[in-house]
Amino acid sequence: MFITKVSSLHIYPIKSTAGINLPDAMVDELGLAFDRRFVVNDALGQCITARTEPRLCLVRTKLTAHGIELSTDNMPTLTLTYEKFSNQYQNVTIWGDNIAGQLCSNEADIWFSEYLQRPCQLLFFGQDSSRKKKPNTERAREVAFADGYPLLLISQASLDNLNSRLEGRRLEGMHLEDKHLGDSQQQTVSMAQFRPNIVIDNCLPFAEDGWQHIRIGEVEFKVSKPCERCIMTTVNPKKAEKHPEQQPLRTLKSFRQTHKGEVLFGQNLIALNSGQIKAGDKVTVISHQEPSIFNLADATSPTQATLVNNASGNSNETENTMQLTCQQIITQTHDVKTFVLTWSGTSQIKQLAGQHINLLINMFGKEQPCCYTIASNPTTKNQISLTIKRVPKGKVSNFFHDHFKVGDTLKARAPSGNFHLPDVIPKKVLLLSAGSGITPMLSMLRFMVAEKTNNQIIFLHSARSEEDLIAREEIASLATAHGNCQVIYTLTRQVRPQWQDYQGHLSERMLTNITQLTQHEVFVCGPEGFRKAAQQYLRQLGLSKEQYHYESFGAKQTIAPSPTDNSVVAKAAYSKLNIHFDKWQKHYQGDNQKTLLEHGEDAGLILPYSCRAGMCGSCKAQLISGEVMQTATDGLTDQEKQTGYILCCSATATSDVVIKHG
Repeated sequence: MFITKVSSLHIYPIKSTAGINLPDAMVDELGLAFDRRFVVNDALGQCITARTEPRLCLVRTKLTAHGIELSTDNMPTLTLTYEKFSNQYQNVTIWGDNIAGQLCSNEADIWFSEYLQRPCQLLFFGQDSSRKKKPNTERAREVAFADGYPLLLISQASLDNLNSRLEGRRLEGMHLEDKHLGDSQQQTVSMAQFRPNIVIDNCLPFAEDGWQHIRIGEVEFKVSKPCERCIMTTVNPKKAEKHPEQQPLRTLKSFRQTHKGEVLFGQNLIALNSGQIKAGDKVTVISHQEPSIFNLADATSPTQATLVNNASGNSNETENTMQLTCQQIITQTHDVKTFVLTWSGTSQIKQLAGQHINLLINMFGKEQPCCYTIASNPTTKNQISLTIKRVPKGKVSNFFHDHFKVGDTLKARAPSGNFHLPDVIPKKVLLLSAGSGITPMLSMLRFMVAEKTNNQIIFLHSARSEEDLIAREEIASLATAHGNCQVIYTLTRQVRPQWQDYQGHLSERMLTNITQLTQHEVFVCGPEGFRKAAQQYLRQLGLSKEQYHYESFGAKQTIAPSPTDNSVVAKAAYSKLNIHFDKWQKHYQGDNQKTLLEHGEDAGLILPYSCRAGMCGSCKAQLISGEVMQTATDGLTDQEKQTGYILCCSATATSDVVIKHG
């Protein structure tokens, strides 16, 4: 049994500035004491955050007995005392809420104005400050200058899982396992980029998604709703720079985006009573709720399987987990082993062929989260198998190969993921895999053979050499048992003269030789280069995007977005352009470098926005004339796209433009 605990507590006295790590904290209706009680306000009464002024992240705050002390590089230290604050209040707008904030001092206003090089004020949530509760919403209690909720909780395991998924770090076989701490070649994000108040440890990734009511120390909390992430997560808090490829937001979108476009990470909490909490406190889960569903490809696709009849009733353990025991280890190749895992009792894992499973394995006394695709037939009772490739420098894969033995145990959560066979098995199925991307295909093939499906299967697998072919004999036996399954291999390295299948990387010619290719449902899993090649060839040969499915860390996707949706676009040579904001009859000379949202703000307009990353749709406007380059369109419906709507936060003008809001 593992016990989830608080690993650290954090407050951010001034909204968007650097956080303070605390050993303990008092909790009241507004959240943690001293948390986001100050905010920087601009000349138009809008709060200033690191979304638009990343340099705020570099401002350090120190709590003193009578106030706060501010410091940052190249600025004098400023000491503020509460008793010297002004008696005047100034309105500030935060996410649509108009709040009266207490003016601090002229010195503070000058300090921030000089630092940000723009007129601004520092406001305090004083005795006469009040932020009205929003009727008919989840936020049923008072909140200070936080975005919408007083507290944010994130598990370390969830961050570790995100880091293992970061684009550019995808390892062959789609394994979600390796975070090489200390390796300068690896790029990870820190917890500070998500600005949580409570960080917990010793649980499975995203365990917090399923919590409804928890207790920490003296306080009980309602887990109100998942936290919607925005462009601020891309700001490196140590450098005050936004990531050029919008990481980690871009990776979060690949597996934590709902059908509404929201990208969720972390859970917003509301304290149900006052009291003290400490680092090291146990997290007791009092009740659970259904977690959010991500990346719905269509309304009929199940997105998360469930673990049924797990009636342990132990609120100290992560929900929906069970213990698996290793019963057998099979050596497949020189660097691939299959681990057969079983469990006792009446609990059953509901699995779909092709899904993956989240695990928690004890590595040298520390619980390590990881995730692997299940290779076994999902109908096999009380047993699953994981086929794991040893990855150079991979912590988890090497531990499995070198230290995990028969009789050892690990914790597991319910299988999940949208990459799986549909309920109605297609009449023609093409399985395309490379390397250890074969694992979900093994599950699919084993399932179709066991169910005696009356369909045609073509299985085309790419490996480096014959010695790297995984489960070759079993696949041949399965193909024979099915009766209508053709197995094709291609080897990318030198082959023996007797080799009769293909040699070389996947090519258009190999796919052209498949009879009635465009009548197949195609499932693809393998390294990124393999998947991109498969996608390109299949599109050229006429396969529709609805028939193309690929494994992307448990998220089912169709044909990948166009470069304007998801790629880093090289900036064009600088040129001046005319931008007309129709609603305000405002004409502004801008350029082809900044977004339309940034130009509107530079022009002194208060334009609607929220995420600033092209997801929420708050900044949408209609392009009346001209042309723009868009880097994201997630926040728009197909109908809106067809009628000329754009997202100002993600659109850059390439000609003179006229845009219309509302």
